[in-house]
Amino acid sequence: MRMKREMVLWLVVLSCGFADVAAAAGLLRPAAGDQVPTTLVAPPPAAPATAERAEIGFSWPVGPTAPVESAPPPRAASREYWVTVEAAELARGFELFTTAPGALVRIQPTGPEKDRRIVDPRDLMIASPGGEERPVAEAAEALASAEELAAAGAPFAEGTSAFRLRDELGAGRFVLRAASVEPGRYLLHVFDRGSALALEVESARADYLGGGRLALAARLVDAGVAVVADRMEGFVVSPAGRVMPVALRRAADGSFAATAALPRAVESGADGLWELVASARGSRDGLVVLRTARVAFAVATPTARLDGSAEPVDLRQDGAAVRFGVETAVAGRYELRGVLWGTDAEGRAAAAAVAHSAAWLEAGRGALTLRFDPAAVKAADLAGPWEVRGLELRDQGRMGLLERRARALVLAP
Repeated sequence: MRMKREMVLWLVVLSCGFADVAAAAGLLRPAAGDQVPTTLVAPPPAAPATAERAEIGFSWPVGPTAPVESAPPPRAASREYWVTVEAAELARGFELFTTAPGALVRIQPTGPEKDRRIVDPRDLMIASPGGEERPVAEAAEALASAEELAAAGAPFAEGTSAFRLRDELGAGRFVLRAASVEPGRYLLHVFDRGSALALEVESARADYLGGGRLALAARLVDAGVAVVADRMEGFVVSPAGRVMPVALRRAADGSFAATAALPRAVESGADGLWELVASARGSRDGLVVLRTARVAFAVATPTARLDGSAEPVDLRQDGAAVRFGVETAVAGRYELRGVLWGTDAEGRAAAAAVAHSAAWLEAGRGALTLRFDPAAVKAADLAGPWEVRGLELRDQGRMGLLERRARALVLAP
C-alpha cells in the first residue's frame, strides 16, 4: 500500500514537470528576516458565523525576472515639520524655522470646534529673519483661504488655509502672529520645499507581530550626507488612535534608533496601519532645522502559524500540490501564498508559478494546500531543484500577515 501511494505521488509530480522531485522533508529552518510567531494569541473571533467556509485556490505563472517578493521595509524622507499651538501662542507670536527660501505654511484648527475657528491668512502678520513685520498678504507669494482650498478640492483637512513665503525674504527664523484668533488649538505645518535637509526614517520591516518589538532608525541628512541632530523624539499611533511614546536613542554614527514593545493583541475593530511619528531638531550653517516624518507599518495579532509539516499530495488527476500544516489559536479564515522556483538552463534560480489558497480553519491543527498550475510550470521551462519561496500565512479576517519565510521548502531530488 505504501509503495502504491509513493508511485501515485511520483506520477503526479511528473505530470507537473517536477521530473527530479521525490518528496518534501518539511519546512526549512527560519532564516534571518523571516517572520515566525513564537506564541499564539486567541482574540475574539473576527468573522461572523456566516463567513465563507469553502476552500478557494488560485495559481498563475510568473516571469522569472518578476518574482513575487515581500514588501520592502517602509521608509520616509521629510523636508517638513508640524506642531500644535494654542491660540494664545499665536496671539503673542510663534516662531517658524526654515532653511531655504519659499517655504509653504499651512494652518488648520484642531479639535471638535474646528469649524468655528477657521483662520484667514489675510488676518495674520509675519516677521522675517531681518526683523521686519508685515501682513502675510504682503509677505506671501501666494495664499489661499480655507474656502478657496475647499472650492479647489485641495486634499487638506477641513478648515486648512495656506500661504507660500516670498523667496526674497530668505530663510531662518520667522515669527507668525495672529492678533485676534478664536481660542483653541491649531496645527502649523511648514514645508521647507527648497531645502536639501531631510529627516529619514526607516522601519526594519513592513509587518510586525503583536508581542514583538518594533525596530526603527532615523537620521537627519543634507543631500544624503548625515547631519548631527541635537535631539529626536517620537511616538507610535495605532489604527484605533492609541498613542505610545517611543524612545529614540543616539547611535554611534549619530543616527537614532528606536525599539518598542508592541501589544500582544491588536485592538479589535481597528483595521489599518500603525504609524510612527518622529521629530528632529538640529542646526546647519547657523540655521535651526526642524523636521517631522511619519512611516506606516502593519501589526498583526499572532492567531496562527505553520506547524513545520509539508507534504506533496495527490489532489487532482492533472496536478500536484503541497499541503502545509497550520496551528491556529482561534477559528477563522486563513490564507496561504507561495511562489514555486526552479532552475533555468544556466543553473540560475527562477520563479515559475504563484499559488494562493484560503480556507476556514477551526482552532487547533489544520492544513492549507498550495496547488501549482501544471500548465504554468511547464511553460516556465525550468528543471529541479525546486523550492517554495515567499511562503506567507495570513489571517483574512484580521487582514494580518502572520508568518513569512523567504525560503520555505525544498522539493529534494
